[in-house]
Amino acid sequence: GPKSVIDDLAATDVHPTLDLSAITAPGTYSVKLSAPKPDDVWSVSANPRSVSLVVEQLTTRAFPVSQEITGNLGSHQQVDSVDPATSEVTVSGPASLVNRIAKIVLPIDIADQTGDFSSVFTPVARDGNGETISGLTISPATIGATVKVSSRGKEIAVITQLSGSPASGFEIGDRRIIPDTVLVDGPADVLANLITVNTDIVDITGATSDISQTVNLVGLPEGGTVLDPSS
Repeated sequence: GPKSVIDDLAATDVHPTLDLSAITAPGTYSVKLSAPKPDDVWSVSANPRSVSLVVEQLTTRAFPVSQEITGNLGSHQQVDSVDPATSEVTVSGPASLVNRIAKIVLPIDIADQTGDFSSVFTPVARDGNGETISGLTISPATIGATVKVSSRGKEIAVITQLSGSPASGFEIGDRRIIPDTVLVDGPADVLANLITVNTDIVDITGATSDISQTVNLVGLPEGGTVLDPSS
């Protein structure tokens, strides 16, 4: 067309179209591309003249939602329960994508949480390899959930075990344990009967001055572990 007309054309002045009226079933089609002439343009041609379209059946299926905990709590805490607002979602999309779905997961981020909390999370479609599948519509798009977080373990006192006696003219003036309590985790029946834990023996035989030692804890019942301190 005239240069003055072409120079003034914007992309929004040209409206290429695809006629899909003949497509009635899934398959691969070559569809002619046409573009009506804008005003005062002499001719219009399309390159390429046609495009290839893959048409799929649209399908909808319901899936159960499984929870996926991400992030870490403090060493003294644990997740007791997750209560989502719904346990099922509806997924719509091309049949090839819907058929790839192995599960729908609800990622629950617990990082930096110190107690019970409620939030809104986004369900995600995963295939058999754990990869996220995009191009799907999941309804509802977000799910509210309440997460209950509790403290782990039981705090118990630490008792020092001494052997021997100080040198003549000296006596034990004080004993300090740092820390004087530890947080112990284990089966409920083990923790129920656990009141104290002992240090390894500190030998004070012939001592004439203060003694400072780093010692292990001993005598924890089977199944009991110290959460805090780490050493």
